[in-house]
Amino acid sequence: MLGLFAAKLIIYEYSRGEKAHASEMIKVNGFKFPGKDLKENLGAFIRSWFTGVIIGFLPGLGGPVASVLAYSNEKNISKDPLFGHGHICGVIAAETANNAAVGGALIPLIALGIPGDSAGVNFISAMNIQGINAGPLLMRTNADIVYMIFTAGMVSAIIVFLYESIGMKTLPAMLKVPYHFLYPIILAMAFIGACMATGNVYGLLVAVFGCILSLILDFFGIPTLPFVMAYILTPMLEKNIRRGLNYTVNGWAQFFTRPLSLLFILVGLAVILWPVIGPRIKKLRSKEGK
Repeated sequence: MLGLFAAKLIIYEYSRGEKAHASEMIKVNGFKFPGKDLKENLGAFIRSWFTGVIIGFLPGLGGPVASVLAYSNEKNISKDPLFGHGHICGVIAAETANNAAVGGALIPLIALGIPGDSAGVNFISAMNIQGINAGPLLMRTNADIVYMIFTAGMVSAIIVFLYESIGMKTLPAMLKVPYHFLYPIILAMAFIGACMATGNVYGLLVAVFGCILSLILDFFGIPTLPFVMAYILTPMLEKNIRRGLNYTVNGWAQFFTRPLSLLFILVGLAVILWPVIGPRIKKLRSKEGK
């Protein structure tokens, strides 16, 4: 991830040498309720909210996966060439799904004791240290903890909203810092993080390889987000497929005979096939209308 995004973007911006001048023109007047934007993108807001809640409910995925999925869905639906260049619909989709995933992740954490994201893992560890076991009996034995979690979630949302609204004028000032100061710091922090993730130089080599791979993909016009999603989700997919095959005596047929499993398979096929079938259906309808 550090190589695919952070290092690649730094190389691009350094080679262009344009963003340092463009950042000086950025002016933020303060917070204004985006009623017009929300009204025009109400469908994207609702779809992304459902995507965030569902992805947050699934253990081990969390906000980043929800943001990528919601953004990709809206990009496929919209087909607007401005996507990827600050389109407001893409911003609404990614941020709505990211925030909705937080509430969705609380469902398996409280009901089953299964963390929905990395923050949930830390939270469960903190409760275990205090002698509190997350799971089906948490509501019965420690109802005050559950209500405290709900209250903290609502209060933190308000605090974040106020902090971002007040800092809206001052935070963009960071963009005016000369990039020749920022580039070395960002690269150093990215590579240090890559080394810390594995505890050796292997993480650094993986980050460099990811940067080179991302540049090659961009050269051939291949998007990097599907690659990242496959890289993150494939280990989970393989593990749960093996687990499912161990639990059943019917083999692969069990995935197609169970209603819930079949529903997810059909939804996945629809998401894959709709970008191909959807435009053709629209052309047929436009011809019939004429």
